[in-house]
Amino acid sequence: MKVVKCLLLDVDNVIISQVEEVGADIGEPDCKLIKPYLFESIDNMKPWPKATDQTELMIRSDSILTIADPTKEVIDKYLDLTAKAVAKVSIIAEEGTENYTKAEDILGMVNAYHSDAKFFLSEGRGDDAFAAVNYAHGWIDCGVRLGYLDGKGDWQLFTL
Repeated sequence: MKVVKCLLLDVDNVIISQVEEVGADIGEPDCKLIKPYLFESIDNMKPWPKATDQTELMIRSDSILTIADPTKEVIDKYLDLTAKAVAKVSIIAEEGTENYTKAEDILGMVNAYHSDAKFFLSEGRGDDAFAAVNYAHGWIDCGVRLGYLDGKGDWQLFTL
């Protein structure tokens, strides 16, 4: 399971990201941040850093002051965002084609992970809920990016 956490880099910078530890020499970056977002408020999360379109970044663990689980409100925001994305997309291919079936499979995975996230949240398993909702949104991004789903050009909901 992916690990998604809130990272406090300094007093004014809280980053929400999937985090992977990687082997590195002393002093070299040893944490990979995947799809990091700057958390400014519950309604204002922006891709981080602003100066790049990269979705994977390396950072030294000694640059992180602390790591915490996201709150229920943050997870709910991600659940809502993914629900909006599901409501917006449509399948591009004609019904009965192989690509239509692939798009249905993608949406099935999106809905399964979204449902899992809600279940985990109801069980008090916020870490698992946050990971599952990020998987859900990753699947829908993939469907849009690969051309199986139409995201209607919405760059805020999808990775175009």
